[in-house]
This record gives sequence, C-alpha cells and structure tokens, in this order.
Amino acid sequence: MWAAIEVFRAYFEPRRSARRTLSRTDSEGKAFALILAGCLVLFCAQIPDLVRMSATAGDDLPFAGLATATIFGAVLLAPLVFYAAAGISGLIARFVGRSISWLHARVSLFWAVFAVSPAVLLAALLLEFSGDYAAFALVHWILLALFLMFWVSGLIESANAGKIE
Repeated sequence: MWAAIEVFRAYFEPRRSARRTLSRTDSEGKAFALILAGCLVLFCAQIPDLVRMSATAGDDLPFAGLATATIFGAVLLAPLVFYAAAGISGLIARFVGRSISWLHARVSLFWAVFAVSPAVLLAALLLEFSGDYAAFALVHWILLALFLMFWVSGLIESANAGKIE
C-alpha cells in the first residue's frame, strides 16, 4: 500500500518521494519487485493497442501471439535493459564524482519506471477511447519528461544519501 501512496506523492514531491523510497528499498529483492511491478503495468498499458492491432489485422496477427511476444519483452527483457541502464547511470555518477551505491542507482531507475507506469496506463486508455493519435506524440514527450524527472530526483537523493553516510 505504501507504494501506491508514494507514487501519488511522487507527482507532487518527486525528490521527497525518491528519498523515502530509497530508504525503504534496502535489498535487491525489493528493488526487483519495483521494476517487475512497473514492467507489468507497462505491459497492461499495451493491451488496448494489442487488441486493436489484432482486430485490424484479422487472422494474420492473433491476439495471443501479440500478447505473448509483448509480455516476453516487457517482463523478461525490459528488466535486463533497465538493470544495464542503472549500471551505466551508476558508472556515470561515479565518473562525475558522486558516491552512489549500486543498489541506489538501480532503485532510482526502477522507482522512476514504477512511478511513471500509472501515467502510461492512463495515457494508453485515453488514447484508445479518444482515438486522437496525433496528440499522443505530445503525451509521449510529457511521459518521458515525467520519467526523467523521477529518475534524476532519485539520483540526486542517492548522491545526497552518500554524503550523509
């Protein structure tokens, strides 16, 4: 339950929310749960689009095949990509002189994915109901800005935690 409340708070106080999440996420298991939950919500956000693609393609693209490929990418491959990106961000932070633990580098990125995933889900639902695909490019940029804001907030708070400890 704390995660749902913290995601809501993240949209109003991203740095404080990142600080609280970093303090609560003290193990690799909790960090992995964040990225897995975020990726599952991101998969769910793709379901309306998969249904539409399957319906317009007819028998050429069955929904089960599209969903299987998408869940494989979203739940099995995407966490690996996020682990690599978190490692790279940790290396960059160390290169510029910030002492960020590897766990904090991962939690910062994983929290950003988890925190932005409800907005992605809402945007996908609104797109499917409105059908305005031209405006969706603007929504993608807004979602990217939100994601980067959450990620950078987490990295800043990680660096501040390294100064305190």
